[in-house]
Amino acid sequence: MEPQAIISSFLHRIRRLRLYAHTLQGTYILLTYIAGGYLLACLVALSYKPIVEWVVPAIGIFCVGLAYIIYNHFIKILTTPFSKDDAALLAESRFPEINNSLINSYQLSRHLKDSHVKNTNSLDLIKELLKRTSKELDKVNPSSVINYSRVILSRNWFLGTLGSLALIAIFIPELLTKGYESWTNPRTFTQASQEKIAGPNQTKSNPSTINYSIDSLDLSFHFPSYTGKKPELIKSSNGTIHVLPGTEVDISAKTNAVIDGGNLIFNGEDSYAMKKENSTSVQASLLVKEKGVYQFKVKDPEGGEHLLVKKYPVTLVKDQSPNIILFLANPKPVYFHTDKVQLFYEGKDDFGIDAVDLVVSINGEIDRTSVKKYKAQEKEAKGSYTWSLAQMTINPGDEVNYYLEINDNDNIFGPNKGQSEAYSFRIFDSEKEMENLVEMQEELTEKMIALLAT
Repeated sequence: MEPQAIISSFLHRIRRLRLYAHTLQGTYILLTYIAGGYLLACLVALSYKPIVEWVVPAIGIFCVGLAYIIYNHFIKILTTPFSKDDAALLAESRFPEINNSLINSYQLSRHLKDSHVKNTNSLDLIKELLKRTSKELDKVNPSSVINYSRVILSRNWFLGTLGSLALIAIFIPELLTKGYESWTNPRTFTQASQEKIAGPNQTKSNPSTINYSIDSLDLSFHFPSYTGKKPELIKSSNGTIHVLPGTEVDISAKTNAVIDGGNLIFNGEDSYAMKKENSTSVQASLLVKEKGVYQFKVKDPEGGEHLLVKKYPVTLVKDQSPNIILFLANPKPVYFHTDKVQLFYEGKDDFGIDAVDLVVSINGEIDRTSVKKYKAQEKEAKGSYTWSLAQMTINPGDEVNYYLEINDNDNIFGPNKGQSEAYSFRIFDSEKEMENLVEMQEELTEKMIALLAT
């Protein structure tokens, strides 16, 4: 087979394998979404019965997700062009040793059929390039060009979801049947649930006619340890809580009448028992992890419960991400692999810095090196670091990208990260430079011959 045909066939197989991989991945994701959605709908319907009254919005949300998957994994892939040039670039990104010869060979092969090209030397060079490239492609399997990791991940998710459905169908079949019936006949299901709870509610004694309210409210804040902040007490507070996540708040409330106890209700769902301090005062602790509202439910001496109408807001203070600036003493576009790069940096954070790391990317591979660790709650970082290139696995001609990354000491939802401006340089390649020098000499020789000929 001609080298030109070998290259064209190789690129065509890459395009076909890529389309197959994306289609297979989309199919797995679509089936996982449908099976997982059915399982989730059954679980939610049985655990939170009022949800079945929202059948139409639930179907709408499901259809939106379904449409997104179909568009993103099928329509978009089929309508987005992926030429043989793109296939060549993909192959070269996976196999750097090809060194741009594949894309050059494919593009230059068009000139072989161009009748306007009369320079036989150029055509011979193109044919030689095609011949060498075709030999290189004999060592490359087109399947290895395609990344199947996402396909495998999607398949595993699908098998896991399918296995869960099978186990539930075998051991808890009523979960799927009752869950399905609750969505298809929501009115009947809701009426049956209401009838079950109607009896106990009707037997409750009538509550007291006292109109309970909160006369005074004291808040004590115990901030997360990583902040280093001291506890703060606010007496006669308006009840508003605006703190960092992980803050423990002690709430002391005094009512306008005698009570026998009470509960703290957060977001209308979570209930926390309150300790009775005296006949009119109760106390509770709330660990703040999310925003919402809280209110009080008190119990009168006769045992009646009263949910107070007033709600108090809980909002979160955001722990800001740290900042860092990288200074270079004498940046160069090219370094020898034995050189050392001197880095200077300045960073800061609102509560404390945990670490500064050097992040290096070489040919797509990420490497992290610890620059400095901070034990105390230091809010500012200032120092220098000598980066020895000889300690890294680098080759002549490699493109090196790097930046500094700073982490704060947030141990609740963190750490939060920040990074400096990214810089890059190239490792000196003596062979490449020699080739460039030879090319320049040949070019100068040709120009001199042309000048002498005229």
